[in-house]
Amino acid sequence: LAPGGAPGALKARVRGEAVAEGELEAIEDARARVRLDSVEAGHADFRVESVGPVVLTVSRGRVDVEPLVLRGPNTELALSGSRAASGELDLAATGALDLRLLAGLFPDLKRPHGRLALEAHVSGTVPEPVLVGAGRLEDAGFQLKASNVLLSDMRGELAFSQNRVLFERLTAAVNGGRAELRGEVELASFAPVRFRIESKLDEIPVAVPAWLPATLSGRAEANGTPESATVTGRLHVIRSRYTTNVELEKSLLEFRRRTQAAPRAYDKAGEWLRFDLQVVVDGDTRVENDLVSGDVRGELVLTGSLAAPGLVGTLSMAEGSRARFRGNEFALSHAVLEFTDRNRIEMALDVHGESRVHDYQIFLHAFGPLADPHVTLTSNPALSQPDIITLLSIGYTRHDAGAGQGVQGAAAAAAAQALFSASGLDEQVKRFLPRNNVLRDFNVRITSEYSDWTGQVEPRAEFESWLLRDRLRFRYQAPLGGARGHRAQAELRLGRRTAVQGQWDNDNPDVPTGDWGVDLKLRWEWTDE
Repeated sequence: LAPGGAPGALKARVRGEAVAEGELEAIEDARARVRLDSVEAGHADFRVESVGPVVLTVSRGRVDVEPLVLRGPNTELALSGSRAASGELDLAATGALDLRLLAGLFPDLKRPHGRLALEAHVSGTVPEPVLVGAGRLEDAGFQLKASNVLLSDMRGELAFSQNRVLFERLTAAVNGGRAELRGEVELASFAPVRFRIESKLDEIPVAVPAWLPATLSGRAEANGTPESATVTGRLHVIRSRYTTNVELEKSLLEFRRRTQAAPRAYDKAGEWLRFDLQVVVDGDTRVENDLVSGDVRGELVLTGSLAAPGLVGTLSMAEGSRARFRGNEFALSHAVLEFTDRNRIEMALDVHGESRVHDYQIFLHAFGPLADPHVTLTSNPALSQPDIITLLSIGYTRHDAGAGQGVQGAAAAAAAQALFSASGLDEQVKRFLPRNNVLRDFNVRITSEYSDWTGQVEPRAEFESWLLRDRLRFRYQAPLGGARGHRAQAELRLGRRTAVQGQWDNDNPDVPTGDWGVDLKLRWEWTDE
């Protein structure tokens, strides 16, 4: 009886009797009375039924519906009205509906829930009904198709007709963050055909893609149809972490071959939602992996679609960022992450850093895709690339080895460092390290250093962390064997160019309590361009 058939999986059952009298030659003057003692309807696990009998009377073309109540879980709806002999409608509905009913009407919505309190009136005719109503959403929510965006705790007023639904200042939780929504939905045969939704977002957690979680605030607008929509706007990244490890040390030590991750399956269902969204990276956004660590700033544009998102733009790492290579820390003088693919999220880096190892100043340049970067090393005084890698790995050069000083200890240091890195033990240790706003970049690694006490290059365990919002750095080193060679350092930044460093060590056996020292560090930069 319903035009176009009933929505899929919608079921109904009635039981009762009907009585009619009149003449077939004047059927329009007939009289009838329908009494349904039981009326039930539902979709999936949602059910409503009438409270008491439902009575309809027909007299000379006029149809009257006596007041009735439909009741079910979270639902109680009162209906009444009539259709005049001329065809004019006069129907009214008041009460509340369980929004699980939307699952039968709009199959693209996943897990709809909540309650809609409404008052509605229908006039016009059956071919051209006129619907006017208002309602209030309470604890409503649903999940968008082919996405991990979950709306919940939706509350607010809305107005609707047979052509559109309007809402202002509708509040909601989006993935646990807060949002304020306003907009309209156009309807055809009471089904949505086009929408425009403006949103004000406050700390919304998202993961597009899944390996790059972020918390966003700002304004966004979705405009389009259920089959093709675009999201625009300007958002600020409040918090984000990129923690995927590069494993550069493992690949260079050649203890294991790097395996390429299987390509992610392409889901065409996500093509309906496209992005042209400005993303300002100005909050607590950091890269924290086994190669580089530090804050990043910049502006990006989120492009592509839900099925294949992309990023275009540039991020720069802030002053104080660090790179780690072979157990050595490099202060970064220049570090840029570039995004150039409109349908994929791929990062290319260009990093310049320097470190001092014994009497050598080592310069590092890492560039290329972040997942598989290239590294070049130079030094002052000049060393060959193999000598630089040897110096970084085990603390001595081939010239030192040829002099016969500490070769056995250097070999032990190299073996310990290589085994620690290649076995993955460093990653297992990091799982138990604290991650909070007090201890930043807490790391443990195996290094090597020449010991005046033993006269050899020895493997050493090193623990390091930043405190007080990257102003105070604490480092502790201990030899893997022997009681001498312990060292503790604390460095406090006083400004961009000044710092105070304190150190304690017990290398000198003539000082039972250990040696103490304090240094004032000054730093300037200049160019001759």
